[in-house]
Amino acid sequence: MTSKESVGRRRAVQGAAMICALLTGAAIEALPASAHASIPTAPTFGFAPNTAGGTGALGTTSPYVPGAFTTIYLRAAGEQSVAFNGAADTNVDVRAIVPAGWTDPQCGPAKAQVNNASTNNTNQPGADVPGWTCEVLDDSGHKVVRWSGPQVVAPATVEDSPAFFVFSVTTPSPTVQTTYDGTGGTEGFIVDQKYASGALSHWIPNAAYPGVAPVGTTRTDVATGLVRTVAGPGTGFTSVSPTRILDSRGSIGGWSGPLTAAAPRSLTVTGGTASVPADVDAVVVNITATNASAASYVTAYPTGSAAPNASNLNFAAGQDVAGLAVVKVGTAGQINFANAVGSTDVVVDLVGYFSSASAGRYNALDPTRLLDSRSGIGGWSAKLAASVSQTVQVRGAAGVPSTATSVVVNLTATGPTAGSYLTVYPSGESAPTASNLNVAANQTLANLVMVKIGTDGKIAIRNDAGSTDVIADVVGYYDTTGDLFHSLAPRRVLDSRLTAGGWNSPLLAGTPRVLAVKGISGVRVDAHSFIANATVTGTTTDGYLTVYPTGATQPNASTLNYSAGSTVPNLIASKVGSGGQVSFAAASGSTNVLLDVVGYFAAS
Repeated sequence: MTSKESVGRRRAVQGAAMICALLTGAAIEALPASAHASIPTAPTFGFAPNTAGGTGALGTTSPYVPGAFTTIYLRAAGEQSVAFNGAADTNVDVRAIVPAGWTDPQCGPAKAQVNNASTNNTNQPGADVPGWTCEVLDDSGHKVVRWSGPQVVAPATVEDSPAFFVFSVTTPSPTVQTTYDGTGGTEGFIVDQKYASGALSHWIPNAAYPGVAPVGTTRTDVATGLVRTVAGPGTGFTSVSPTRILDSRGSIGGWSGPLTAAAPRSLTVTGGTASVPADVDAVVVNITATNASAASYVTAYPTGSAAPNASNLNFAAGQDVAGLAVVKVGTAGQINFANAVGSTDVVVDLVGYFSSASAGRYNALDPTRLLDSRSGIGGWSAKLAASVSQTVQVRGAAGVPSTATSVVVNLTATGPTAGSYLTVYPSGESAPTASNLNVAANQTLANLVMVKIGTDGKIAIRNDAGSTDVIADVVGYYDTTGDLFHSLAPRRVLDSRLTAGGWNSPLLAGTPRVLAVKGISGVRVDAHSFIANATVTGTTTDGYLTVYPTGATQPNASTLNYSAGSTVPNLIASKVGSGGQVSFAAASGSTNVLLDVVGYFAAS
């Protein structure tokens, strides 16, 4: 089985099309074809250029040439005389939805706006602005051209802020030419911009539009040009000893029976015996599916939001599977769970939460092996036996300092002699009633773990049945200094089966591939690391996936392990590498890769 498939936001778009002006007085510009490599040379339609300081009325735009391949410059600012405010603005997400009848859309760059006195036009595009990405998505039968761009940090010049978005498209071939200016029902290219709050701006060609920014941004107008996603302050982390807050097999959490398909259920996570504060931004929970009646997947998401295109756990009928999840808390202090097919019992163990009052700040590390019982790394030299707990030193090892309060590790069980589960907890405490990783005999499986470090600087790992080798790779730690967390509702940034992320084909062994993360889907360009749910599907062999910062040496570490023909998810916490990118490598064969971002870490 595979995860849900859909790309982007669903929005019906009707009618023929034209460029959209984003504020009162903004002009429709048609300019010479760009020499940018991603845009083939193409004719542009004629236009009456703005006079210096003029309003650039939409009605002055000449018709498109029917059936022509046209380069379009979407102008996203009026007469821009000042740079954008980097202190208040974060990343941009701009989408031009191409209506039916317009074909072959192709990406182009974001460009700075400059004054070109020789043409008496103050709205000419200048050089490409670095740091922007463009992709063409499929959305409900329409093509969507999407640009994602960076925060402007202390801009020095107007050129720091792009004002034009360039793309190419083939115009329809009507029998009569039409001026697509937003009047007389000629609604054109619809441009959506999304805000951190979830609010949307929805722009169409209309010279009378007042240009007021929607709720969800600190801007009161768009006089300076682009409306940008506004991020709130980050939150710190509090680690707790694993605490069971839901078990649908019993009375914990208030559920009565398994979670069934098409019937999402909510769980209150604030208050109660777990002592999660009311102002919590997100919770960190280990979710276990058990007694599943069919192959399916479970999705956790904020109550009050629509179920996202994402999965947290994928499992077969009768299989016990556990996975860590970071879930933004929704309305009434609750989170939701949805099951795709059949029914399954759900068990949830709280391991921590993010809130404004929490002191823990995150520090990402390149993946580093802390423990490998097969080779003696970490002091173990044999499999972990049944009903036995062993400790491993964390502080002072694998880049974790002596002041760290919690650690983030990717835990792997390999070569288990029986079906079992592993429990990770602070050294010096009693083993809790919780599981971090459920594994079948002879299976190799990984799961991310966030765990408080014991007073002796160690963590403990317990095995329930049989014996198994254990591997742990450190990817980060929490301390009193470092980055704060910004939670996001799950959003798909990569699907190699489709166009999301730009791969469009499976990942092959021996050929690592990169994905831009900064500036994408709400992740600020000053983010140092991020958290996402990674899923492999359509695997051709047994193997493992490694995710690591672009520019770093590929580590001796696995992010998730899979068998041929399987679908396996795992939460990942990864440092962002050079170019704002992260790299993916498959150990063998080929596999499709999906990535759903749920949050990021930044200094503020």
